[in-house]
Amino acid sequence: MRRTLVPSSILAAALLASVPAAADPFDLALNRLSFYDRTPDPSPTRDYQFVGGCGTSPDYHQCQADHSMFANLVNQLGGALAPALMAPARTLGYNGLYFAYEHSISGINGDASYWRRGTEGTQRDRMNTNNPTTVVRDTVPNQLFVSRLHVRKSFPYGFELGMQGSWLHESTIVALGLDIRWAPFEGFHTGIGYLPDFAVRGAVNTVVGQQQLYLTMVSVDGSFSKQIGIAGAFTLTPFIGGQALWIFGDSTVIDGTPLRSSYRECPRRHVEFQRNPMTNALEGSTLVCDVVAAPMGGGDDSRNDMVFTAARILRGRMFGGMRFRYGLLAITAEFGMDLIAPSFSSEPDSAGSPLGRPIVPTPASGPDRQRITLDDYRQWTISFGAGLSFH
Repeated sequence: MRRTLVPSSILAAALLASVPAAADPFDLALNRLSFYDRTPDPSPTRDYQFVGGCGTSPDYHQCQADHSMFANLVNQLGGALAPALMAPARTLGYNGLYFAYEHSISGINGDASYWRRGTEGTQRDRMNTNNPTTVVRDTVPNQLFVSRLHVRKSFPYGFELGMQGSWLHESTIVALGLDIRWAPFEGFHTGIGYLPDFAVRGAVNTVVGQQQLYLTMVSVDGSFSKQIGIAGAFTLTPFIGGQALWIFGDSTVIDGTPLRSSYRECPRRHVEFQRNPMTNALEGSTLVCDVVAAPMGGGDDSRNDMVFTAARILRGRMFGGMRFRYGLLAITAEFGMDLIAPSFSSEPDSAGSPLGRPIVPTPASGPDRQRITLDDYRQWTISFGAGLSFH
């Protein structure tokens, strides 16, 4: 048990030490995922379109959260930071220990507006405008690079516990994770030994230290593998499996206009409740400023705060890979890809369509909402790693 303490204690410290302190291109900028144009978008899947900044001169239009952009950004970011398997179904044995450095490359839709607007970009991108709500990155790579430290410790009866820490390159985004794996059909070397090893695993990764986003990825997977000995000196172990991945993304309160001060423009406020004039039923509430010091022609800045609809996304994935082992050295390569389009879970309307939060006060004719859609993008991930495997 003591052997696990040193890797466990240095894992988070090593990751945090490697993360730059300044804003990097893939740091989040969720305040840019907003719009103010209320003209219907020509696309049949979107109700509104982004046409520029919000809450700034000369028009001071109120910032509206673009829930579809947020959901798509969370979907692909969560897929890149999802728990990695990088192991055959066979565990390390009765008292084994595995410690490795791993690296993943995940595809993203870099041309999409949610990546170009929702991440900080380079210094050159930010110099293109003085308004931080209108920054659009010139280019976004179509891949995300994630480095990972992975520790696994085996126990009797085919159980194995793991811990991993991940860092998204060119960002300050760090995720920590835990997993538990059970291999019920392990250890048959004679008789039915021709059957492959089989294991099931549950894992969770969560992003830590981000002020704009709470992001957690939960996965359940099953895998098969078969160890092949070669010349009595090394082994090859191919493996294959499937995974159900749930992505939970929740935004904090996002300031759509970071250059303005909500407190300075509205130092005191009170709550006003909206009630149905016929039934007196409570229908909502609004914060109203007692003292307004907003710019000429604009409402107070408190109305430009945004909260995105919580993203609850389900993904179905498959993976396959190969492990090479010689002595203590273990080298693993893996490829994973979505099998089906991601599905979004939110509050349905009467027709069963997923909807977001109301984006304007409810009019007399009924709720005015923004439809949330996910791109049919099948994300792929290539992973490779090298480590020491003690049996």
